[in-house]
Amino acid sequence: MQDVTPSPAGEPKQENTFRGLFSRMAMGQCVHAALCVAVGAAIGLSTGRTSTALGIVLGVLVCAGVIVFAVFEIPVVRDARTDTDAHPGTIIVLGAGVNGSTPSLSMCNRLDAALAYLDANPDALAVVSGGQGEGEDITEAKAMADYLTAHGIDSARIVQEDRSRTTRENLENSFAILRARGYDPANGVGIVTSEYHLYRAKRMARSLGADPAGIAAETTLPSMRINYFIREAFAAAYMQLAGTLY
Repeated sequence: MQDVTPSPAGEPKQENTFRGLFSRMAMGQCVHAALCVAVGAAIGLSTGRTSTALGIVLGVLVCAGVIVFAVFEIPVVRDARTDTDAHPGTIIVLGAGVNGSTPSLSMCNRLDAALAYLDANPDALAVVSGGQGEGEDITEAKAMADYLTAHGIDSARIVQEDRSRTTRENLENSFAILRARGYDPANGVGIVTSEYHLYRAKRMARSLGADPAGIAAETTLPSMRINYFIREAFAAAYMQLAGTLY
């Protein structure tokens, strides 16, 4: 388990170090790209080769974009795994879509990861977290609880958090439930979500005072996995540069 001693800003020292490093790298690459664009354009225009100047500008911008994307994708990929050394006594299963009353593929992937953990840790308690959205006949929490009990998990080990609409609300509401039951998330809590989502989810959990252990749910559809890993890089970039945890 990583050191999660809070820094004065409220986030772990190691996380602040990564955050500062990535921000500086991104800013440096952007400045470097801008200088290269300016120099390349000036050379092309001074020689009257407009097409050459535009080619240089386009090439540099593409390269800079790839570099910046990689900077923000690295932490997403780094955290897309289960923290195998941790065995917390409580886990939070983050909701995904429900088609009517049927769990979506993403939700099933997360629930299967939760099942594996609960089977391996028979004393663990699970909070299933998710409200009811458009096109959903029941809450995500209800759909998840039904799935887990149908697969042999005792209902006494499952607590439904059925009001949240965002990842941050999932965590805030679930932590409140755990604290009311005598559990302290600062002493360790498992976060069950899709592997691509763990970076943001764990950062949010730390910002809320928890010591999270990631439990990665494998996204079984390859095209979906690729799409969401790409999307998470942009989400991480927004979170990093805007200073917003959502």
